[in-house]
Amino acid sequence: MKAFVTTLLLILFSASIAAAQPFAYVTSTGTETVTVINTQDNQVVTTIPVGENPFGVTVSLDGKFVYTVNGADDTVSVISTASNSVVGTFPVTGSTSPARIAITPNGEFLYITGAQQNIISVMRTSDYSVIDTIDLGVGPINPISIAATPDGNFMYVCNFFGDTVSVIRTSDNTVAATIPVGDGPSGVATSTDGAYVYVADSFDNTVSVISTSLQSVIATVPLTGLTANSIVVSPDGRFVYITIVDGDLLSIVDTSTNTEVNTVPVGELPFGVDVTPDGSSVYVANALSNNVSVIDTSLQSVIATVPAGTVPFSQGRFISNGPAQAVPTLGEWGMVALVLTLGISALIVIRKRAAYTS
Repeated sequence: MKAFVTTLLLILFSASIAAAQPFAYVTSTGTETVTVINTQDNQVVTTIPVGENPFGVTVSLDGKFVYTVNGADDTVSVISTASNSVVGTFPVTGSTSPARIAITPNGEFLYITGAQQNIISVMRTSDYSVIDTIDLGVGPINPISIAATPDGNFMYVCNFFGDTVSVIRTSDNTVAATIPVGDGPSGVATSTDGAYVYVADSFDNTVSVISTSLQSVIATVPLTGLTANSIVVSPDGRFVYITIVDGDLLSIVDTSTNTEVNTVPVGELPFGVDVTPDGSSVYVANALSNNVSVIDTSLQSVIATVPAGTVPFSQGRFISNGPAQAVPTLGEWGMVALVLTLGISALIVIRKRAAYTS
């Protein structure tokens, strides 16, 4: 009987851990949907309709919400990962054709790039109202990609036509610095320790490495192919992964030497890229082949290809740190196990008493 109870507890514990695997939320502009992929088995869980032309995406750090920025109707769709459904759609007031989105680590604010107006809209997540707009200046700037530092103190914004990165101080929503980078910066990512920011320069096909303490470029990394696009840093900070649009490649850069160490062929027209929280897999959204390439980071090769609507761009952080559906927590599983254990113990006592009295 003890063996049975122990086995039951192990099963319940394992089930709770398996249910907490991260999920990928891939935006597709052609079908105006988000494809939810279980990263444990690379199966599509569901498809969620969102707003028009969902290009940018981000996930809250607690894994409870996914946000898509919809460029054609100037809105943000809010997805609850517990129900895999849209729980609200909110206007990005003051912005036309919003492009990308990032969330502060505390989950309180969304920063949304407005490429046509050269502004950043700040949306409060408690009521999803735009509480501030940040003017990046006049002229050909075209702010697109955006990323937060791990401490939430700064946002780094790629200015595609300005060949610069704007550094926004989140405490007062002002531009703290403007950093010259390569030609056509289109993707930006911060290291997990906040020491470096990596920028994908499209027309130079390079990565600009920014020191956050110096607020300047300290290295430039040439890449294979043409048109670097999106970029993400591995959780341990050892590698940077960059999609190469003209070449259908994923470029891998070693951050210890700031050199490209490998390229991996992926699908056609790769845009969005993200990495799982444990760093074991990289997911690439291929806009022309309408799928997602899954790369095993230890093998540095594609191990799966998953369908993902039509024209999946999915630019931003689209892999969650938690479950995509409501599952019992470890505490709840423990309560179930406790009840079952008490019930079994009571049954043993009853049987012993019956044997004693008979």
